[in-house]
Amino acid sequence: MALPQTVVYYSVNDWLKEKLGYTQSAYKSTLHYGCFSSNDFVPAVVGALSRTVAVFTISPLELLRTKLQSQKMSLKNVFDALRSTINSSGFRSLWMGMGPTLLRDVPYSAIFWFVYDYNKYKYLPTVIEITPLSETVPRPIPSFSSAFFFGACAGFTAGAITHPFDVVKTHRQIELGESIFGNRKYSRSTLSALRQLYRQKGLQALYSGFTPRLLKTTTASALMVSLFELLRQNLVA
Repeated sequence: MALPQTVVYYSVNDWLKEKLGYTQSAYKSTLHYGCFSSNDFVPAVVGALSRTVAVFTISPLELLRTKLQSQKMSLKNVFDALRSTINSSGFRSLWMGMGPTLLRDVPYSAIFWFVYDYNKYKYLPTVIEITPLSETVPRPIPSFSSAFFFGACAGFTAGAITHPFDVVKTHRQIELGESIFGNRKYSRSTLSALRQLYRQKGLQALYSGFTPRLLKTTTASALMVSLFELLRQNLVA
C-alpha cells in the first residue's frame, strides 16, 4: 500500500501548497524574516492535511491486506468477511484501525515538511520558475544530494519525535489482526492502548525498535523527497 499512498500524499501536498501560494510567500518571508514567520508553518498544516487524505483513501485497502496477512484465506473468504463486517458495523468499519495510523503519520508529516521546506527555502538559492499556467513562481531548485540531505534531517527529526506513536500503532495492528477472527477484542481507543502498554512494560516499551525505525524513516524520507524533487523538475522542464 506504500506506493498508492505515497502518490496520493505527495500529489495532494504539492497541490495544496500551490493553491495557497506558499512558494511565493515562502520566498518573501525568507527575505524579510531572520527567524520563523507564520508562513513557515504552512508546510506543517499542509503536510498534516495531505497525510490525512492519503490515509483515509488507502485505509480500506490496508484493512483488506491485514485480513489477508492475519490468516491464510482465499480472496472470496476475505470479501465475505468484509461484507459481514460492513453488515454488522456499517461502512465506517472499513476505516477501523485508522486512528493509530493517523496518530503516527499526521504528526510525522507535519514535522517533516516544516523542517524540510524551512531549510530548503532558507539555505538554497531561488530561481524563477514558470508554471503550466504561465505564472512566474520563485522556487528553490534542490539538487538530488541537497534534497536528500534536507530530507534526511527532516526524517530524522520527525522519526525521533513520533516514534512512541509508531509503537502504539504496531500494537494496535496486532490487536486488529487478532480481532478479525474473534480471538481478541479490538479496543477502539488509542489512548487506552497507550495506557495499557505503559502499565504492562513501562516507558521503555514506547521506544522499542527505536534505532531500526529511525534508520528506516530517515533513509526512506530522504530518498522519496529527493525522487519527488527530481521528478517535478523534469516534468516542469
